[in-house]
Amino acid sequence: MAQYQKKESSKHKGLAIHESGLIIDPQHPYLAATPDRIRNCDCCGKILLEVKSLFSKRNLVSHIAAQDYLQKKGKVYFLREESNWNYQIQGQLGLARMEQCDLIIYTQKGIMVVSVAFNQSLWEQMLLKLKIISYFIRGPRIVW
Repeated sequence: MAQYQKKESSKHKGLAIHESGLIIDPQHPYLAATPDRIRNCDCCGKILLEVKSLFSKRNLVSHIAAQDYLQKKGKVYFLREESNWNYQIQGQLGLARMEQCDLIIYTQKGIMVVSVAFNQSLWEQMLLKLKIISYFIRGPRIVW
């Protein structure tokens, strides 16, 4: 996290990084997330931080280590929409009601930061499926 803070501190005024703890959705209290950290700054407000460290690829540069999860458009890397990392991050953003996440990919060669925007449409699809799964796990409720 120190490498990220050093890299980003020159770009953000009043940068602070905090532990997030458990985030429970008040509308769906059976759903929760634990993002790695929350970044707060005067210029951007609050965004989630998710850190990925691929131990088996620790000796590679970050964009090579994470090539199965990333796609490149021009000079910019994006998280593949169909990747499990994206589903995890979209779930965290949806539950935290936040719009942005910095995905930090760490190897021994350094870090790279990939910005991930909240996808409302994908979140709604995920939420519907989570509600259905929850219903079948918890069962119907009896109301007196």
